[in-house]
Amino acid sequence: MEVDQGLLRDEINNVRKSIWTIRENIQEDYDFGLLFVDCRPFKYELLEHCLKIESHLEEYVKSDFSEKIKNIQSEIATVTGRLNEKVSSIDDVIQLLTYIDTLKRQDNKVEEIREMIDPALKEHMDYIESLKIMFEDDMYHTYLTIRNWPRTFNSFI
Repeated sequence: MEVDQGLLRDEINNVRKSIWTIRENIQEDYDFGLLFVDCRPFKYELLEHCLKIESHLEEYVKSDFSEKIKNIQSEIATVTGRLNEKVSSIDDVIQLLTYIDTLKRQDNKVEEIREMIDPALKEHMDYIESLKIMFEDDMYHTYLTIRNWPRTFNSFI
């Protein structure tokens, strides 16, 4: 199921605004002279609920992005795995050279992977950064490695 990124961005921003509004506008207690109202349980329950919603929406964006990265990594592994195979005969060398020649053509798997990476993956990361969603260091490192893959792959060949 594909979710409209604009709507998701608006929803995340609305939840974040609600969190700040709750923190700023709901006092922990109200003293009306004869009547004292303790609103801490109410305030913290609202905050907890909004924080869970925010976390869930951010996790959805992260999981969608990590799924795309995993798909690209599997495609990269297919190509590089074939190039890293051991050759034991002249026929294997000829097949490997033929495979390398097919990779250099424009309508090949490498070009398909390059299109998956740029601009699609870059646009998705720009969207995530616009939402100010933070990733773990290893996920961000993986993203940077994948973005650099076409350049390093051409030097590898």
